[in-house]
Amino acid sequence: MIFSCLTNEKCGELLAVSEFNEEQSMRELSYHRFFENQRIFKNAIWVKQLYYFHVLDHPYRSELKRDRNAYVLDNPYLKFEGNKKQFD
Repeated sequence: MIFSCLTNEKCGELLAVSEFNEEQSMRELSYHRFFENQRIFKNAIWVKQLYYFHVLDHPYRSELKRDRNAYVLDNPYLKFEGNKKQFD
């Protein structure tokens, strides 16, 4: 959590976040731009000070998990034979 909202990106905590992101290619601190829109207390100061930590080389991110089921998407509002497409 970034504690001071009176700093800029050239000093203090925001500079430390920037330097950390430059030094660590597989780790990243990032601000969630849409977090405050999802909260009940949108105007709380702490909402704008919350950052996420991404571990880009974590095994969870590197494992490929796909749903192998086939889906058929159709649109009942389109009245032509080719409105169904099959996805593998």
